[in-house]
Amino acid sequence: MTITVSFGEAKHSFDVSDATVDSLNLLVTALLKLLTGSRREEVEWYLEPEWLSWHFEIHGHLLELQISSTEGPNSPFIISAEKTALISQVAGGLRVLEEQPCWTQPRAGEVVWSWLFPGDTLLEVLRKLTNSRHPNLTVE
Repeated sequence: MTITVSFGEAKHSFDVSDATVDSLNLLVTALLKLLTGSRREEVEWYLEPEWLSWHFEIHGHLLELQISSTEGPNSPFIISAEKTALISQVAGGLRVLEEQPCWTQPRAGEVVWSWLFPGDTLLEVLRKLTNSRHPNLTVE
């Protein structure tokens, strides 16, 4: 599966594999942990045979995302933004991914990603983001 990361003018795409680890689930879980007090999280993506690492670290009110790989000149790629803004951007991209019909098709796990989409955890991330901005709203 190809994932694309863009921020401002910078844009990088990576062909990731689901072999050995469910990086989508790890990414959504990392976002949730960052919203609930964690200061550092790391998610690894398998590029076969190389690795891509997403390292999140909070510095004051900013969240830094450093993306580095063991291949290519695009390493490292660093994004720094207000914590909830950056988490919202990543969660929004995941929401778009979740809406793709491939996740509901028969045999989707054999064709796209061997793991179920972490929709329940993503919904919790979106709820926490909404509650942090608008405590009286609910997300369903």
